[in-house]
Amino acid sequence: MRCRPCTDQQSTTVDRTGFNCVCKDGFKTVSDFGGDSADCRACDPGEAVSSDGKECLTCSTGDRAGTGISADGLCSVCLNSNYTINVEKNTNGAYLQVAQCVTCSDSYLANSITNECERCSTILDTSDSGTCNCTAPALRRVGAYCFNIVDLPNIGNREYFLKLPNGEDSINSEYLVSHLEAAYTLCKYMSNQTSCQLLANLCTANSLNENSWSCRLYREDPVTRQASLNLVNWPDGLPWLFYANSETVLDVTSISTKFSLDKDSPDNTIKLYVAIYTINGTYLGIQNVRNGRIQLCPNTYEKLNAAWSFGTAYEQSCTLYTDDLLKLETLFFDPYLLYEGNLYPIPVLITNYQDLNDASVNKGDNQASWQFTRRFFLVENVLLAGSILTYLSDMSLFVRLVDNGDGSIYPPYLKITYSFERVEDLNENSTVSSAFAVNYELNSAKFDEDFKIAIGVLGGLAFLYGLIETYTWTKRSGPTGFPLVIMKFMAFMTGTLSNAFLIVLVSISVWWLVTFKRQDYVYLLPITESQETFFKNFVIIAFVLKLFDFLHLFVQQVPIDIFLIDWERPKTSAKESQAGSDQGENDSESSVSIWRTYFVANEWNEIQTTRKISGLVQIIGTILFLNVVGFENLCTKDRKSSFQPDSNSYISPHSPMFRFGVMSAIWLVIAVIQWLGFTLIWERFVEDKVRQFVDLCSMANISVFIMENGLFGYYIHGRSPHGIADTGMKEMFRQLKRETENLCAHRGLVPNTDAQTFRMALPIVLRYKYDEVFRQLNQKAIQHTRTQGEITDKQNSDITANANINKFLSNFLDHSLRDIDYTVKDKIFFESLLDTEFDTVVESGIFYNDNGHSFDQVLFYGHELTLTTFEVLLFGLVDMTSGGGFIFSAVIVYVVSLFFQLLRDGLGRRNLAQKTLVDERFLI
Repeated sequence: MRCRPCTDQQSTTVDRTGFNCVCKDGFKTVSDFGGDSADCRACDPGEAVSSDGKECLTCSTGDRAGTGISADGLCSVCLNSNYTINVEKNTNGAYLQVAQCVTCSDSYLANSITNECERCSTILDTSDSGTCNCTAPALRRVGAYCFNIVDLPNIGNREYFLKLPNGEDSINSEYLVSHLEAAYTLCKYMSNQTSCQLLANLCTANSLNENSWSCRLYREDPVTRQASLNLVNWPDGLPWLFYANSETVLDVTSISTKFSLDKDSPDNTIKLYVAIYTINGTYLGIQNVRNGRIQLCPNTYEKLNAAWSFGTAYEQSCTLYTDDLLKLETLFFDPYLLYEGNLYPIPVLITNYQDLNDASVNKGDNQASWQFTRRFFLVENVLLAGSILTYLSDMSLFVRLVDNGDGSIYPPYLKITYSFERVEDLNENSTVSSAFAVNYELNSAKFDEDFKIAIGVLGGLAFLYGLIETYTWTKRSGPTGFPLVIMKFMAFMTGTLSNAFLIVLVSISVWWLVTFKRQDYVYLLPITESQETFFKNFVIIAFVLKLFDFLHLFVQQVPIDIFLIDWERPKTSAKESQAGSDQGENDSESSVSIWRTYFVANEWNEIQTTRKISGLVQIIGTILFLNVVGFENLCTKDRKSSFQPDSNSYISPHSPMFRFGVMSAIWLVIAVIQWLGFTLIWERFVEDKVRQFVDLCSMANISVFIMENGLFGYYIHGRSPHGIADTGMKEMFRQLKRETENLCAHRGLVPNTDAQTFRMALPIVLRYKYDEVFRQLNQKAIQHTRTQGEITDKQNSDITANANINKFLSNFLDHSLRDIDYTVKDKIFFESLLDTEFDTVVESGIFYNDNGHSFDQVLFYGHELTLTTFEVLLFGLVDMTSGGGFIFSAVIVYVVSLFFQLLRDGLGRRNLAQKTLVDERFLI
């Protein structure tokens, strides 16, 4: 590109584009072919250039003429330019020698360049004045119209405020100033339908606030000039904005279509249409809402149209740039439902609506106070152009089904919320949020009734079982105060009630999911938002109860009384036999090795937190099925049942109840599989740590005496049938061989039996004497100091107490105590079923034969149900409240379970050292 000057710089100049030369002011154009070739000639003195620049002529000099030649070389504008034009040509197109100023006739006005008369231009004379001169007091110009004063609304000096969606702030609108009165008069007096639509739009843009002037004029009677207090559904000559009776509008059953969940059925689609109007009332026709017609959030057509598939719970939200919203055209919509060739008007519930008392009646849940309307918009940026942007921030379509199971529906309705932004606060990166949803509702009375019945029945059974547990505890604990009994009853009730709630929650969740996914006609829907809250609250209650039950388990297990009875007798040498002193007797007793006791204590410490179910396997298996296999995808609120859905298709939001049901079912199934595999296979063919512990006790010649409650406990008979265990390897193998060949006594407590584990119902005298030893031990002042080569008082007291208790319990088990004895018997069926004892123990205790590992009740091993239900409730609670997904919830469950396991291990180790009088340093 190259720059060069115009050919004749005295008569030409560069135009605005910079690419052509044009004639200067005062020069007429002789020829012009673009570029720098314009041929211009100066007009004679006293002449002006014509308005088209192609001729020179003399300006008018009459009484209506202007001031002569203007600075730009043209004739100046004629006087009274609104009604006078400058004529430069004859009707045949020939230029006049002298320009003339001509006055336009009545009802005509000069155009914008004052060279032609037009019929009042955009001014419409509605006053029959026969002139375009619209002057007070009889006439007044409003916008582009001239009206008789008597036909205009009686607004007086009131400013034209537009109320913002927050219901509080108002801003003066120039658009209302120029359009509201005109729309009212043209609609009410001249039946102009476009103006009536404009009047309805202005009311709608005010969030249908009944105290706004636009809505008051919409409802005003032109004869009485009073706003009608009685609403009618479709006023004569006016668009339909307000429902006369909003209480019954949603209970009509005139929609005859039976909607189906079958994707191939023609009745699977909600056919929603909208009548569309521009802001000035121009009718644009009726359109289908598919392809995002009333959705602000952009997406693929497939995902946008999924909203209209019947039975699909639809949710979509997005962030939009305000610059894009400001560019959208302001349109107004009247929604309709098409069914069997008929258009049914759909009510609209605008939450920003305010009644005549400025009350926001549509924000509450009381349907009786709602006011339904008919019209809405998506974006409004005209009434307060350059000042306020009003946009639809939330829209939900609610579809309520008739409770007959055939797919019938009541009239659906749209619930809409508007928000606004001040344009002065926006920039090119400013964004706002918008959401669209489709919700389905069904009478929830059946759900509520079934849930309450299930909770009532199982809760009643839980109450009875809690009473039985409390009764059992009082018998096993001995004399206790009434307040403690009540506290124990409440503690037992937390566990039984939690289990009852969990059974109901899991059962109803799984049943609801399977039934919902398999139905063809809708007779069951995902629970509503309020029901979800109700369901979540019950999950929270169940978890809190289970947490108390779990802590109660700690309280029961950690402080148990446990003592290791060593049956080994001292090895007496000849030298020791000759020694008659106490020192010799003590040295003889010390010849019994303590390592067997330490070894048994360590094994007990190890199995305290042993479980039949592996926590890591449980977590990995659950996540594998939920996230990898895809069971998580079954939790959607639609009828789709695909494990791996198409990523391009719309995926409905998940139901919290379905998520809880699927997760709980998988968790419990995996737990049951683990439990069965561990019980039937692992324990039988690989390793049974509980039974191995019993065998270890026999090999170590040590019995375990456990008192879980004051008068109840468990006994593991570990007395060796060979009499000694502190021996070498060769002797031990010989002893095992003798047992295998049945050449020695049996291991059982009762002669000629193999029963080694028992439940004990103990007499209170034994408890008193047992406690007396520890009471004396605790009453001694012990200084935890150590001197070189000496035993401290604390250790000496422990040794003495250990020997005393060992001797006392050994004598009791050998029936060597005159006042305290016991018998061995089997429990009757109902005692085993209810885990209780009907016999009353007074002087003689009772040892009940058991299944070989009843003592696991003081270990995690025997409470797998409590631990598993605690974990599944924790999993469900975290998933419902955190929103972090199944993997996050699984990690939380694993960490919490590991924490409690370590806590139980630490507390159990400390209690073991205190009760067995084994130095804690030897517990690994």
